[in-house]
Amino acid sequence: MNSFRFTTGVVTSIFGMVFLATLALFLLITPAFEQFGHGVVSLVAVVIAELGVYLSLLYVAKSNRRAREATAARFSFVTLAVLYGVAVIVHMLLFWILFQVSFFSYGLIHVITFALWMASLGVSRRYNRYVEEQEEGTAVQTQLMKQMRLILHSVGQQMSDGKRAGYDELQPLLHELIENMRYSDPVSDPSMMAMEENLLWQIQQLQRCVGAVVQQEGDSENLGLCRQLIQDISADLAKRNAQLISVK
Repeated sequence: MNSFRFTTGVVTSIFGMVFLATLALFLLITPAFEQFGHGVVSLVAVVIAELGVYLSLLYVAKSNRRAREATAARFSFVTLAVLYGVAVIVHMLLFWILFQVSFFSYGLIHVITFALWMASLGVSRRYNRYVEEQEEGTAVQTQLMKQMRLILHSVGQQMSDGKRAGYDELQPLLHELIENMRYSDPVSDPSMMAMEENLLWQIQQLQRCVGAVVQQEGDSENLGLCRQLIQDISADLAKRNAQLISVK
């Protein structure tokens, strides 16, 4: 929150200073030219470009605040605003100062440029929405796998913190399972939901079983159950990975 407010404050301050400098510059140079209307059009176009950059930067900062990656789709708004500003400056130099075209032609050039910018923003917005939907879909599809990995990591930590009879046999099996889970494709498919929920349930049972073994030294029954659970989970994980490859 504080970082977002700080970024917003800095960007707003810079925008305010740039706006005042732009206004002062146009008030200084416009009287030197007879075409006052051209100066007004140019000032409006430059301010719009500056406002576009300012709002685009705030949008990127807000996206980062939501803990999402600042993708090229989001930065495209800033890029397009900067390109529009460059085009405005080029129009000023060529069609106002150098060639001194008529007011109608000059205004029409800026209107066409602005329309092209708006059209580009529309395309960029649609692409950005598509990227966000893909990110949200990926987050949902990876949620179960992330949860399983976290639980297995916790189980491995439990076993490494203590020494019990039978650990020498379980630890290699658990280590192999953790490695297989680590290198499994984290992005799932909706058709795999039931299988992954069953995997998650088995891993949760394994966590409880290992917890019981840690608390009760020499519990051969729970050791055998843990061994069986690890083997079942490994088999189901291999089946899940094979089916996921065929689905994708």
